[in-house]
Amino acid sequence: MEIEKVIEYHNDMVSLRNLLIVNRIDFECIVALKRSGWILGSYLSNYFDIPVFSESEIKSIPINKYKNILIVDDKVCTGHSFIKCRNKLLKHNINFNINNAVLYIEGNKISASISIHQYVKKLNQSKKMYYETY
Repeated sequence: MEIEKVIEYHNDMVSLRNLLIVNRIDFECIVALKRSGWILGSYLSNYFDIPVFSESEIKSIPINKYKNILIVDDKVCTGHSFIKCRNKLLKHNINFNINNAVLYIEGNKISASISIHQYVKKLNQSKKMYYETY
């Protein structure tokens, strides 16, 4: 593992955190998309001192306690994972206010039915993450 890639990833998480603060994105809990979203979700959860849930834990989110939810992943290509997660959240509680945040947007194939509210970088090509071993 190249330490430079880990440092870049960390710096991009800090940049996204700062975007969320500057843009006053209101969220009381985080839903991290499985695998790669957990790194970012855990980082933001620890920084903001709020809970993070996995997509499989959506039904356990207390609907009378949390209304503003941030869905996170480290990169998005088509947005289908975000759409699937958003639909699960809205099925659990139609009144959720949902925002999305990623570190990287890859390419320009994002579905028109999803908006990525906060991101750090748009990439023209696929980005291999520091933790990918193949």
